[in-house]
Formats: sequence, C-alpha cells, structure tokens
Amino acid sequence: MNIDQAIQELIDKHEQLYPLSCIASAIEIVLKLLSKVDMDYYDVQNNWKNEDGELSFADFHDKTFQGVRFEHRFSIGRNASFPFEELFETIESELIANRYVMISLPSKKGWHMWVIYQKQDDDFLAFSKAGKKTNYRNILKDEIWKVGGTDILVYR
Repeated sequence: MNIDQAIQELIDKHEQLYPLSCIASAIEIVLKLLSKVDMDYYDVQNNWKNEDGELSFADFHDKTFQGVRFEHRFSIGRNASFPFEELFETIESELIANRYVMISLPSKKGWHMWVIYQKQDDDFLAFSKAGKKTNYRNILKDEIWKVGGTDILVYR
C-alpha cells in the first residue's frame, strides 16, 4: 500500500455518504488532503446526493471548490485508438507535481472513482471509498488497457 500513516488516517475518516456519490466523495477527499476543508466537510456530496443518469467527471469540469478548480480530461471514446501513453504521462506529471488524480475505473455496478496517490514501478496506486470502507488497488494500467481507456479529473 505504501501510504503515509497520516494520509491513511485522513482517508479512513472520510465517508462516501451515498451509493452514487463517488465522484463528489473523491473531490472531498482531495480537498481534505490539500487541507482546504475540515474533516466534517461533505458539502459536495450533500449537494450531489444520489444523482443518477449520465453524470460524470464532466459535471465537475471547470468547477471550483474552496479555491481549487477541477478539470475533466480524456473525455473521449474508449477504444483501441485511445491515447493510453498520453493518459499515463499526464497521470505521472500530476503525481510528480504532488497532485492527486481522480480516475474512473470499472466496477461491478458500472464505474467507480478512485484517487491515484502514487506511482509504483510501472503502475499506479489508488484508493477509493465505499461508504466507510477504504479500498486500495495497484493494477490500474492493465485495467485501463482492457476497457479501452478512461477519463480523469485533475485540479489546480
């Protein structure tokens, strides 16, 4: 897992409040990791609630929360011509700049949002919340290749 103990404790205290609020939850975690909000901050999820339909990272493109502007990238078709190397280079560049990257990955119920926090060897490490439970994974690149690409949410 290779994550700083203080960061892990912060992540573990956070909760995904609604079954379909994983994007909003990821944004809140990033704001908490950046010390922009307190641990009891859940405004983004409470405004989002359990919205369904075609909501995605695009709904947060160019939106600012607590002085942090979010940007949706790689909002293109998932197929063999997806720019995988450009995506991986972008993620690496964000991590080198000490920024987290939110990423959409397949789940049993469709797609779920994860926060990439570190590069390890030739792959990335990420965490996510499912209610109060914190999940970790490190097999991102293979999964991204299998599904034909994915989108990310970055910030400034």
